[in-house]
Amino acid sequence: MAIIEISSRAFRDNQRAMLDLADNGNQIKINRGRNRSYLITQLNKGDVEETISPELARCIEEGLESIRRGEGTEYNAEEFRKRYGL
Repeated sequence: MAIIEISSRAFRDNQRAMLDLADNGNQIKINRGRNRSYLITQLNKGDVEETISPELARCIEEGLESIRRGEGTEYNAEEFRKRYGL
């Protein structure tokens, strides 16, 4: 299918229509400013598992287990933005 280019503002204004296009096999390239772009493409069941290495999957599972044991750190949105410079 096609790659559809759109500005971040136009994507926000037309999010549902853009995601519908992605559902139909198109890729959506969102341009944000002059030097940043993002690509949205539909993932099917199994796509993520195929792109994650066994090592990364193990690390993710270990992280989830530590969260289940209560070993995670909880941040509200403001704290998170401040900590990670967002």
